[in-house]
Amino acid sequence: AIHGGVVKSIKVIGHSQSDLGYYIAIESPDGYSEIYQEFAFSMADGNRLTKVRVGDHVKTGQVITRVDPTTPNCTHIHIGVYKGSVKKMLSVGEAHYSEPGYGWQDPEKIIKAGLGK
Repeated sequence: AIHGGVVKSIKVIGHSQSDLGYYIAIESPDGYSEIYQEFAFSMADGNRLTKVRVGDHVKTGQVITRVDPTTPNCTHIHIGVYKGSVKKMLSVGEAHYSEPGYGWQDPEKIIKAGLGK
């Protein structure tokens, strides 16, 4: 995890790189939310790779999932950081991830801030 918080949602939405795929969404106490996605595209693969459950408290640096090169179409993980709740983050969706004013943040800045503490 690049930022600590509570796991609020774990689901699979779609089965291709054009979709969210299997994702983990975490809400942090400082008002940020993070989404980790596209590391699996089936419930079976996602469940096999995921190390947390909804309601778990996670810490910065904790392993929450992994990328397995034997998983079909999965060679990486996408990370999104949002200023707001998980509920709002999921309602805004990736359609506006690069548009100012929609709450999406630069994950690199969050990673650097989290690793420095």
